[in-house]
Amino acid sequence: MVTTFVRKRFLPLAVMAVTLSTIAALSVVGTTQAQEVRAASSREVPSGWSWTNYGPELLSVSCATPTTCVAVGQGGAVLRSPNTSEVPLAWTFVDLRKDPATPDSPVDLVGVTCSTTSCLAVSSPLTPTVASGSWVYRSTDGGVTWAAVQQLPAVGTRKTSIGSAITCAADPAATSATRACVIAGVDGGIWRSTDDGQSWTGIPLAATAPATASFDKIACPTPALCVVAGGDDSPSSAIVRGTTVKMLATPVGIDKRFAALACDGPTRCVSTGAQGNVSVMTLDADPAWGAAHALRRNPLQAGIAVKALACPVVNTCIGLDLDGGLLRTDALADPAATWSMRPVQPVISALTCITASCVGVGKGAAWYTSADLGSAFTRVNEVAGFDLAVCSGAVSPACLAGGKENIGRSITGGTLWTLPIADRGAFNTKAMRCTTSLACSLFGQFEVLATNDMDVFRPRFGPVQSAAGSESQTCVTDTVCVAVNESVVFTTFDGGRTQWSSNQFPKVRPSGITCLPGRTDPVTCFVANKFNILIGTMQQDPATGLPHWLWRYTNADADEEITAIGCSPDGRQCAAVGKAGEILTTADASLLNWSQQTIPANVPVDELPDYTSIDCSAPGFCMAGGKHGAASIVTSTLTFFADYSYDQIGDLRAAPGVSGFGCATVNRCIAVGSTVLLGLRNPPAATPVR
Repeated sequence: MVTTFVRKRFLPLAVMAVTLSTIAALSVVGTTQAQEVRAASSREVPSGWSWTNYGPELLSVSCATPTTCVAVGQGGAVLRSPNTSEVPLAWTFVDLRKDPATPDSPVDLVGVTCSTTSCLAVSSPLTPTVASGSWVYRSTDGGVTWAAVQQLPAVGTRKTSIGSAITCAADPAATSATRACVIAGVDGGIWRSTDDGQSWTGIPLAATAPATASFDKIACPTPALCVVAGGDDSPSSAIVRGTTVKMLATPVGIDKRFAALACDGPTRCVSTGAQGNVSVMTLDADPAWGAAHALRRNPLQAGIAVKALACPVVNTCIGLDLDGGLLRTDALADPAATWSMRPVQPVISALTCITASCVGVGKGAAWYTSADLGSAFTRVNEVAGFDLAVCSGAVSPACLAGGKENIGRSITGGTLWTLPIADRGAFNTKAMRCTTSLACSLFGQFEVLATNDMDVFRPRFGPVQSAAGSESQTCVTDTVCVAVNESVVFTTFDGGRTQWSSNQFPKVRPSGITCLPGRTDPVTCFVANKFNILIGTMQQDPATGLPHWLWRYTNADADEEITAIGCSPDGRQCAAVGKAGEILTTADASLLNWSQQTIPANVPVDELPDYTSIDCSAPGFCMAGGKHGAASIVTSTLTFFADYSYDQIGDLRAAPGVSGFGCATVNRCIAVGSTVLLGLRNPPAATPVR
């Protein structure tokens, strides 16, 4: 049964005029002047869009050489360094084999190991079942292409087939026919390969092994010996020699779970615990955990939990704590040695090093490199949270995106990102205007930043110098921009080089603003106000240079709260979106009469999305974004909502929702929010963006 829910809102029939000499009167279009138009529901058509997440979390990284590395992660994502200056990083997406009984269950690549002969990766479903056991994938071209090798066989009394970590010991003498590799997994799973990952057999634990044994960390200091560790509430660890597994006592300080594991040589490994301790394990004579000492930033601060660890040089280890600090020691053998700390980034969750060259990867497709054993890390790629985006160029588009604390730029059409400004604080991007891919102005809640090279950013005046700033801003031209707050409209004619002018605005709280692009005689803007839409026109006084505004209500009367509004480049079509699937449109000459509908049509109220963004970058072409539950929503139209396509995009674990769009053509767009989604339309539509 379809539930229909309609809630009427009534507009005021009059608004008191403002008679100040520099402020034009306010008027209202009431129901006697323009009657509300209720359009019939649009028709849903096949989408044609495919959406790829270019900000997945990377969960594991391995390097064959200091400059040739591969990282794997969420949804089968593979990010690699091709060892060329022209292309610092490149993407691959592995088509993961999934459980036929649960085809929609997310599957990740959770471990990777690379050598001069191959790269091997192991998958793991987020909801482990016996039927959806892990697969091993193999690449012989540095992660460019992958082949599914084998599904892990069930092993042990619990018949586990879920792998969590994979590694092959460094062995210069090994070949693709002899390299020894090991996989560790949940429920005590251990698997072994002696042919470079081309076939796998299970190694069962002894009958005396704890029933709670579980592994998600692995390190192999020699080809013949590996250490596995893991477990949540009951930490477990073991030595693996060939097909023999010997369980070990939990080391001192690892009282909750293992957080990281690494080896600095053939006879010593290091483990860290969730409570901020580190233990050293000697492997030579009798394999048992050795002495433990506290992991410290300095002698006064203890209890730092290390989530990633690498020990590429004897006596030297570097680790990353949960706050993004990098800890390092060059005296591992000394139990009294303290660890120095340098700030890195909390987004890094996996780390690997070859001698002094290190790579850290993590959330938002983060890829950081260091050439000096972690003394300094350089950000190579990272997708931050963005609210707005603009793209240009159909073949190799450049994109700019802005968020609350970050400004990002991509010269690859949204697949790889740099952050010219990162972690700046509460900039809160509200509008962007670019004359070229390098020359842009970014309008924040409190100030404006301008750049000609995307390297140096010069501050300009924001609309209002107050603690509140301005929530709703937009631009008409490169220099004419408008912002609105409750009771005040701000105007600049020079892009914020000087202080903005202010005029009175109706005492309403704006939820979105857009202006007809390029129209300056008069400037024409729309402001969404919860359930209504106001239209404003402005002309500049030729004598004083001051703006004169006239505001009045349109007949828009939304059933749900309006959250965003936008207009096409030709200024003939405008659309607004809101909660519970609300879509309002106008295309008449006066732009006063608005139609209303719900998209998708004919579904229960609790299945309707909350729209938070709208972008109309060509006549007839609009993209509306939002979320419904755990799914991100993209609604697209080429006919100005006479028909539409509707996509639900799942498994965006950072946070669902689409906050903005940047479209290079009607066939290529990025959708931004907690990540960056690249959308490609197939078959392509014929109409290009003007």
